[in-house]
Amino acid sequence: MGQGFVLKGKVLCGECYQKLADYEILHEREVPPKQLVEADNCQNCGEPLADTEEA
Repeated sequence: MGQGFVLKGKVLCGECYQKLADYEILHEREVPPKQLVEADNCQNCGEPLADTEEA
């Protein structure tokens, strides 16, 4: 089990989180602060999450 970030109800890896956050910012929507949670895989790309992600 690793750590991922929650955004729009999904647990995401760091790369997918950043892509979705950039998309939301581009469309002038607010992005909530990062929230780390424990999960097995990214719910966007399906990759296993690393034990630690950079905040």
